[in-house]
Amino acid sequence: MAELTDREKAIVHEMFYLMNPITKAVPFDTRLIALKMMLKIRKVKISEDELKDLSHAIDQEQKLAMQQGFGFLDKHKEMMKRIDDIQFE
Repeated sequence: MAELTDREKAIVHEMFYLMNPITKAVPFDTRLIALKMMLKIRKVKISEDELKDLSHAIDQEQKLAMQQGFGFLDKHKEMMKRIDDIQFE
């Protein structure tokens, strides 16, 4: 089984907070405190500045992925018409 680096572990925990509808709505500073505590409990060593940067980067990437992904689908609606023709085995 592969081991995760401390940075990768921090990403996993941040994604958990951002994907959970309850914790996603929590203000950034409060979420950061909870994230720092969880990482401390897990003995993950990461600086507060890196954690802030990581949190902002993940949040921004999620927003861009949603905008661009759904923007692409909206622009190419004809692709969605063929989805019923896909056969899964």
